[in-house]
Amino acid sequence: MSFYLSLLPTKIVILQKICKKHYMILRLEFENFRSYKAPVNLSLVAEGSKAKEQNVVLQRINKGTSEEQERILKMAAIYGANASGKSNLIRGVREILSFVCNPFIVAGQPIDAWSPFRFDINTYEKPVRFAIDFIGPDDVRFKYEISFGFNTVFAETLTYWPMGKPVVLLQREIEESSKELIHKLKYKSGRKEQQLDLFQNQAGLSKFGSDVADEFISKIFVYFRSIAVVTPLQLGASPSQRDSLGRQLVNDDVLLKRLNELLRFADTGLKSLRIATKEKEGVTYRLGNGKMEPTKRISFDISATHPMFHDGESLDQEGSLPLSEESNGVRTLFTFGGRILRTLQTGGIIFVDELETSLHPYLSKLLVLLFQSERINKKNAQIIFTTHDTNLLDRTIFRKDQIWFAEKDECGVTELYSLQDFPDVREDTPFDKWYLAGKFGGIPDIQSIESLFEDI
Repeated sequence: MSFYLSLLPTKIVILQKICKKHYMILRLEFENFRSYKAPVNLSLVAEGSKAKEQNVVLQRINKGTSEEQERILKMAAIYGANASGKSNLIRGVREILSFVCNPFIVAGQPIDAWSPFRFDINTYEKPVRFAIDFIGPDDVRFKYEISFGFNTVFAETLTYWPMGKPVVLLQREIEESSKELIHKLKYKSGRKEQQLDLFQNQAGLSKFGSDVADEFISKIFVYFRSIAVVTPLQLGASPSQRDSLGRQLVNDDVLLKRLNELLRFADTGLKSLRIATKEKEGVTYRLGNGKMEPTKRISFDISATHPMFHDGESLDQEGSLPLSEESNGVRTLFTFGGRILRTLQTGGIIFVDELETSLHPYLSKLLVLLFQSERINKKNAQIIFTTHDTNLLDRTIFRKDQIWFAEKDECGVTELYSLQDFPDVREDTPFDKWYLAGKFGGIPDIQSIESLFEDI
């Protein structure tokens, strides 16, 4: 338990860290994706304030004569009323990156990630645009941009700044009126410029995860595939997610130990997890020879041990219960907490929709504080999450530039803005009280309920 108790705000004393090896996101941009009609920019670049420096990573970029340092935030929280569009940002990351990294594309099929703003005749058939700006291999800044319509990618670019000057690694651009089935993609491999063919509905980056091996571009593909996007409630109910985590826990004693400690700390009544592996036999049809061949698949039986009692007295025995029979909160904490701990262990970023789902407010705050700790978050992992939990609007935890709000206007368009945009808000302002008082927007606009009972 001491592992987590040391994270309490009064005990967190952390210095800035210069990150040398790990990818970190700088900015996300969306345009014409669902309720994000106008361009929006979610930035993880810290503003000039020196408040709560434990939330800031000092990242070296652009090695060489133009070497610089960037101040990058470890966390960002997005608040908003129901149906305000905050979840659309998480959904956009999940669906667009899934499309970008999918090498199994059938020519001419629709692009599932294409979901433009539907309530304006000027946008409902227009392309979706997405961009991600990040620190990549060798501490160099990269930016990936893509624009696509119903079944066609119109523009795609991967740029990096090896010595502070932009170099285009991958590029493709056509007219929106184009009906061509095959596109030409230009890319730079070493000092050579090359070209390859791909379908009009295929992201060029996906080719570098299956058909083409390149020192830089393939690393970006692998990074995008590693970005975690989760919804805690869905994780808790998903056997496939539990199996995936079970496979990791079997091979990682440190991760298992920390997850057990988290479950005990959360006062779940559990003592520990037990994970048993077993082989299941099956058959598969092999293309080419037309034969059915035997196969073996490993599955995982996960159970939780509990203390045993007799007339209220503790016994030196344990009982067990399959994880599938535990409460939804325990199952959620198992899968979601495991994903959080895994991200902290390996580095990278995790996007979470509705962080507080099935979790006690104190536990939600605890999971956020894990990212604040330099001792635990050694690889500078990042988290971006949506939430309704005002207990997390804590001025002792977050800086102004880490808190964002999503709010829809009367036309159904979502605006995304930061607490940093309010000049009268200081770092010691009671964020939660001001938010609940409606000073920042992002809360339900509920008219007097008395109008529903006018006939009484």
